[in-house]
Amino acid sequence: MHTEPAAIRGRLEICVDNAHIGRVSSYLIDNNADFLAVGINIAEAGYWGRGIERDAFALWIKYLFQTRKPEYIYCETWGGNQRMIKLALNLGFEIIERYTKIETDGKEYHKLKFRISDIFVNY
Repeated sequence: MHTEPAAIRGRLEICVDNAHIGRVSSYLIDNNADFLAVGINIAEAGYWGRGIERDAFALWIKYLFQTRKPEYIYCETWGGNQRMIKLALNLGFEIIERYTKIETDGKEYHKLKFRISDIFVNY
C-alpha cells in the first residue's frame, strides 16, 4: 500500500491545557526559497517567561530542519523587541544584518536579521 507523505506544515498552533495561546510559523523572506524564516506569537503576557516560547520555537525549528532540510533558518525582528532578541540568541541564532531604521515612540531602532544552522541549534 502506497501512502502520500504528510504535507510539511507552514505553521502550528501552541496550546496549553487545551487552550490556544499562540502559534509558530514559517515564511520566505522576500519570497526567496533560500531564506526560510520563522516567527512565534504568544499574545497573552500571562504565558510569557514560563519557557513555553523557547520550547515551542526550538521544536518548530527542529521540525523545519528535519522536514525542509535548509542550510539555514532565519528570523527577523526590530531592535526594540528584546524578548525576541533574547529568545533567538538563547537558541543559537546569530545576528547577521542590521538594516532599515524604524522609529517607534520617538526612538529609532534597526530591523534585525538572525540566522541559525542545524549544527548550532541549542535544543
